[in-house]
Amino acid sequence: MRLFSLDVPDAHVGYRNLRRAGFPQELAINGGLEELWRRYEPYADTDFCSEFARQPDARFWEMYLAIRFLDARKKMRRREELTREQRNTGPDICIRKGRRRIWIEGVATGAGNADNLDQVPNLFAANADEVQNAPRRQIELRITAALRRKAEKFERYREKASLANEILASWRSQVANSRFKLPGRACRMR
Repeated sequence: MRLFSLDVPDAHVGYRNLRRAGFPQELAINGGLEELWRRYEPYADTDFCSEFARQPDARFWEMYLAIRFLDARKKMRRREELTREQRNTGPDICIRKGRRRIWIEGVATGAGNADNLDQVPNLFAANADEVQNAPRRQIELRITAALRRKAEKFERYREKASLANEILASWRSQVANSRFKLPGRACRMR
């Protein structure tokens, strides 16, 4: 399946523009993204394309991180190696290092809701004559909110026994191989 093959009714405007590729720049970006997708597809969630249509920034970041890890010759877990139950749950990327697994969750923030304090204005909407500073406080709040959502997501992962046990085993292995020993109770998940 191609990355831009789906016609998603509630797709992001950026996705729709790149899918249509009415201008040479859009066509070039479309081609570059299709090439990234060709390399990332064996590792992606089964619903990646439809989610990319709705959240292109967040899903692009996930795909880009994975490709960078592949370029660095990291061994990533392929979708086919997972059970059907595990395929669309858990963090975005799993890197294998010997018997250990390193789980990575990509994070990309949006502009936020207009009625929230953490909403960041569109800096590109200003007139060419105006200079607009980035609102530091709102950007910090957006980053904090994204990290909080990811922490909540990780808590949900921990609740799923199979993934939690694998993450715990990986963590225990790292602790056991370190120079510093922690008491046994510190290694137990709550």
